[in-house]
Amino acid sequence: MGKIGLLDCTLRDGGNVNNCLFGAENINDIISGLIDTGVNIIEIGFLRDETYNPDRSVYAHREDIESVLQNVRYNNQKVRFAVMIEQQETVEKTFPLKKVAALKDCGIDLIRVTAWERLLEEHLEYCKKVSDMGIKISVQPTNVSDYTDERFIKLLEMVNEIHPYSFYIVDTFGTELPGKVRHLADMADKILLPDIILGYHGHNNKMQSLACLEAILGMNMRRDLLCDASIGGMGKGPGNLQTEVAADVLNVERNGDYNVERLFSIYEKNVARFNEETPWGYSLYYFIGSHNLATQNYASYFKRMGYGEELFSTFVKSLNIREKGYFRKDFTENRLKELGLK
Repeated sequence: MGKIGLLDCTLRDGGNVNNCLFGAENINDIISGLIDTGVNIIEIGFLRDETYNPDRSVYAHREDIESVLQNVRYNNQKVRFAVMIEQQETVEKTFPLKKVAALKDCGIDLIRVTAWERLLEEHLEYCKKVSDMGIKISVQPTNVSDYTDERFIKLLEMVNEIHPYSFYIVDTFGTELPGKVRHLADMADKILLPDIILGYHGHNNKMQSLACLEAILGMNMRRDLLCDASIGGMGKGPGNLQTEVAADVLNVERNGDYNVERLFSIYEKNVARFNEETPWGYSLYYFIGSHNLATQNYASYFKRMGYGEELFSTFVKSLNIREKGYFRKDFTENRLKELGLK
């Protein structure tokens, strides 16, 4: 088995809960606390082309990032820092490449870049341009359930041409069970260049993210692995694999040395308040949405509006595959009327 690393994405994926409004002091506390825990990579937030607010974990310039990293209590020379770029419909709407180039040597060790299946060629071209700048990147194809085996193999072959630091199996809608994730990981292990790290990022719509991680760990691959998690599972809707749970598993089963107790204190001091304001975690709504391969935004809306689970199940079954991937309030309400459900 290769090396196994833990990436904490609380300040990035968790930011989908609170619009990334963690507070400047809280951001510093979370990063400093995570350094204490021994996690291998800390994802400090998003790269977006917008005005910087020190209370949000969103950055647009190297100065924004440097202002955060210079304030954290840094006592672990092994920890690395990451940020994420979310690609959009066009390059013009995605984080500008000229701003990416300016981030080199600013303290960020890894830029994670999303890619959509329906815009795969264009999105991987953006990834290649970032990689060609000499910046270490991770290719993060969203919603692995969109891919047939044939298309996934093509994706892997294209990723090899980019030769990124890492490539992720990203279960955006939390649809996949351990057997499917293991199947995808097996294809990736056979096709990816040996030095490309394989990562797993799962959501807990079906409460399967830990089982999926265990399935990958059980494969005993020679290549290095990365696992994403967030403190307390902080994330939109059902949330993510919990950092404390993943750390405990890696400590017990893989001779890890993560400080799980320190994660408890970070949750209580820095994260719990957000769970009280906007709770995340398992709900039958999220399971129904995932079971039907639909974005969890539908489940969140039906849950918030107090529409029943049976009504939601009937509604989501009426959607075609494209409609399932994109939530729109007006469309949802009109469809409910068309179906005679409202």
